[in-house]
Amino acid sequence: MKMIRWFSLFFMILIIKGGSVQGQDSNYVKRVICDLSAPEMYGRAAPYNGEYLAAQYIKKELKQLKVHPLGNNFFQEYPIYGYEMIGDVTVVVDKVVLNNFYDYRLPFHTPSINGEFRVIHAPLEILDYTIEGDSYQLSEMAQTRWERFQKKNKERLKSEVIYFNADLISDLPCDSLTKVRIRQNLNNWKHETTNVFEFSKIMIGMSDLPGFGTRKMEEKEFSFFYIKPEKITHKTKKIRIHFENKMGYRTTQNVVGIIPGTTEPDSFVVLMGHYDHLGMLGDDCVFYGAFDNASGVAYVLSLGQYFVHNRLKYSIILILTSGEESGLQGSTYFVEHPLVPLDKIIQVINFDLVCGGDEGLMMFNGVNPLNARFLNQMERINEAENWVPQIKRGRNAPNSDHYPFTLKEIPALFTLTIGGLKPNETHTPEDRCEFCGVNYSERILKLFIRTLETF
Repeated sequence: MKMIRWFSLFFMILIIKGGSVQGQDSNYVKRVICDLSAPEMYGRAAPYNGEYLAAQYIKKELKQLKVHPLGNNFFQEYPIYGYEMIGDVTVVVDKVVLNNFYDYRLPFHTPSINGEFRVIHAPLEILDYTIEGDSYQLSEMAQTRWERFQKKNKERLKSEVIYFNADLISDLPCDSLTKVRIRQNLNNWKHETTNVFEFSKIMIGMSDLPGFGTRKMEEKEFSFFYIKPEKITHKTKKIRIHFENKMGYRTTQNVVGIIPGTTEPDSFVVLMGHYDHLGMLGDDCVFYGAFDNASGVAYVLSLGQYFVHNRLKYSIILILTSGEESGLQGSTYFVEHPLVPLDKIIQVINFDLVCGGDEGLMMFNGVNPLNARFLNQMERINEAENWVPQIKRGRNAPNSDHYPFTLKEIPALFTLTIGGLKPNETHTPEDRCEFCGVNYSERILKLFIRTLETF
């Protein structure tokens, strides 16, 4: 009887202990997500050194987890070109203060504007032109409208705000190919540093404001932004705009640590996720980046927490990259300046957008035969132990930090969760901690642990 009671007590302790560990792990995931997406991180980019603050936070976590440093005391520094928009951002039309990001949208690489300007409504027809090399050719229709427009407004065209209502392109009295060309030329201004008309400030009306993102681009020579067409009427004559934007090079860093393997320490499994996000569009518009990608960092750190105490035969490299949002710059820098031999990396697992997960996992680059060994083992374990509802295999795409590794023929996967609680959209101020579910994180993490331990 005493023996039965002892065993009952023993198993009760195991259950309680196991439950507390599970709770601690999911709580840890949630804490990291909330910490990194807090207002005090300023969107984890250049504004107010938010990216560096996030890197210091991750470094502190790695130290507390007893992960060994790689690079210069966990940091792999490199130069990055980007924007910094801080302080007041104001747009006033017809004495109404508009809502930043929701009524209008400033591209990250637009130069600063400060002042009150006349709004000049431009005819869309002047956008019917073709470009060959450094020269452009207006169509006959565009030339006629341009000469008339230029004569009416004269030198004001180079100093005032020129407004095009893109929503009206479909209503133009011209053929469909001309409309396509006009729309394409309008869209191209998003990427081009100059415009053929030498306008200094361009405002484009669009009911569906384009998504916000950053890329490795040079600063534009003209200011450029989008606005909801209902905010600009035919009676609108003046607009007051103020924002300061700085473009330039700065130093950023990947954060890198290692957990030495037991019997094959010179072979490496890489667990990675990017910690950078989009920063701010002025002080009143913060991109918190909980789902994208504080969640991925939380997964990597949580796996590190486990494997420090349960080491694999292989060494584990933990890479938390910067520069992902601006074109995979951190991961590209790592593969071009590796801290370990690339030919000794046997598997890369990149975690990006991993809140929720109640409906399973999508593994990008999963159809690549180089990843068959890992994924086949993962699927066998999941079939036997039922950790997640499904594991989908997707094609490769240059959409996250696994991609530079694939260009080096290294087995690399991008893990994304399916279903569950997550923000409706990324790259908006609504990507906040409270919208990131972690109820399924324990099961997902356990699936990766079980797979790596038998890999």
